Amino acid sequence: MWNRPDLGNSWPVRIIRPGDVGADVRDLQRRLLALGFRVDPDELEGRFGPSTEAAVRAFQGQRRLPVDGLVGQDTWTALVEAGYALGDRILYLRARPFRGDDVRELQRLLNALGFDAGREDGIFGPATDRAVREFQRNVGELADGIVGPETLAAIQRLRPHVNGPSRAVVREEEEVRTMAGELRAARVAIDPGHGPSDPGYRGPSGALEADVTLAVAREVARELARR
Repeated sequence: MWNRPDLGNSWPVRIIRPGDVGADVRDLQRRLLALGFRVDPDELEGRFGPSTEAAVRAFQGQRRLPVDGLVGQDTWTALVEAGYALGDRILYLRARPFRGDDVRELQRLLNALGFDAGREDGIFGPATDRAVREFQRNVGELADGIVGPETLAAIQRLRPHVNGPSRAVVREEEEVRTMAGELRAARVAIDPGHGPSDPGYRGPSGALEADVTLAVAREVARELARR
C-alpha cells in the first residue's frame, strides 16, 4: 500500500475544455471515474463531451471551485489532491508540503484525538508536524514526524470520534464570534483586483471576472457593515 506511485501535481499546459480530444482528456476522465463521477462510455477514448463536462462541473461544485466546466490549474490541482486516501503515501514535513485529502483526513483524526493539527486544510505544514510528533510521543513512538504504517496504525487503534467539532473548528468559531467587537471603528479597504483596464477572464456565460470580483467585494463590504 505504501508503494503507490505519486499521481503528480503537474497539470497540462493548456486548459482542457469541452470539445477537446487527447491523452490529457483521458487522464482527466480516469481521475473523475476514480472519484466516483460518471462519464459516458462513448467519451472514454479521450473526448471531452457532455458527460465529462457534467462530471467536471459536479467536482468543481463539490470542491467549491468556480463551476465553469474548464480544467485549469486550480481544478487540476484539486483533482490530484482528491486522489489521495490516508495510507497511500508516507507523509512528513518537507519544503514543498504534501497536499491532499489524505493530509486533511490525518488532520481531522489528530484534532479529534486532541492533538492540535490546526486548520483542516489538507496541507502538511508545521502545525500538523507538531501534532504528529506530540501524538507519537504520547503513544511511545519515535517522535520523528513521519506518518508511516506504524503511526497510522496507532491512530486508527484509538478510533477517534470524528463526528464532534475539533479543536481547530472550535477555535475558528470563537475567532469569528469575537470578530465583531474588533471591527468597530476599524477602517478596511477592499480591492476587487480588477477594473475597466483589467477586465480579467470572460467565462462561458459571458460574465467578466471584473464584474464577479466587484460583486464579491460589495458583498464583503455589506457583511462588514452588518457586523
